[in-house]
Amino acid sequence: MNHNKLQNFLTSITIPKVKGKPKTFLSIAKQPHYENVLSNIYAFFFRVDEVHDYGDLFVKSLINVINEKINDKKLAGFDSFTVETEFQTINSGRIDILLYTDSQAIIIENKVYHHLNNDLDDYWASILCDEQYTESKVGVILSLHPVSRDQYQKYLTQAHYINITHKELMEEVMRNSGEYIGKVKVKYQVFLDDFNQNITNISKPNMEEKDLSFYLTNQDKINQLVKFKNGVFNHIVSEIETAGLRLDNYDVLKLRTSDYNYNRLVYFVSKINKDLM
Repeated sequence: MNHNKLQNFLTSITIPKVKGKPKTFLSIAKQPHYENVLSNIYAFFFRVDEVHDYGDLFVKSLINVINEKINDKKLAGFDSFTVETEFQTINSGRIDILLYTDSQAIIIENKVYHHLNNDLDDYWASILCDEQYTESKVGVILSLHPVSRDQYQKYLTQAHYINITHKELMEEVMRNSGEYIGKVKVKYQVFLDDFNQNITNISKPNMEEKDLSFYLTNQDKINQLVKFKNGVFNHIVSEIETAGLRLDNYDVLKLRTSDYNYNRLVYFVSKINKDLM
């Protein structure tokens, strides 16, 4: 492909801009997708008497989403409940998040990138409610992306579980959060907004489908442009080296700045004084 064709490609087509995702506290800490970290944050917001002052915002939103997804029973009156994480089951399993009273329970299996291979029957059998309220026990598979029922239909209690995505839950939370504006300390409002942004970030693919389609359609031209760019770069480096060789008292050095920075530096160092470059 010659230079004219590359020039025509650049001037005749709109190249999509790759949009970065806003940074969050969790992404800065390099823990945006760790299930136990997310479970602890959820548990903090689920506790109605915590310092965040959002009260029942999270549990109310969760119940709203649950009730939209089930037809044969509806959760109601879920009050004075306890929240636990890593709740140990009969068979030594761990329920990620458990919300329960003497009569009701919500069992939450928190999945992000891992495959669903947990013993849901063990989880269900480990949580006992009063017999008259057994219809008020529900299991939730909280996942990053939708999980089809055939992935857990092998379990005897699979009919008692529903799938909710993190994004679905947080969208409901944010819809209901307006009534708390002015009642919540700014600090915890920032925490909530940042957590919501983190869920949005990990729920979205790194590249939009239309952008990937653009690359697949134009990959030959794009690859040619990459080669062209590398050729220009190598030419500039070569010219700098040639100029450096003409300096009697200087050495030409190349240095890769660090393992984390791939910008190569080319510079001249004095043979007489190594601090002069």
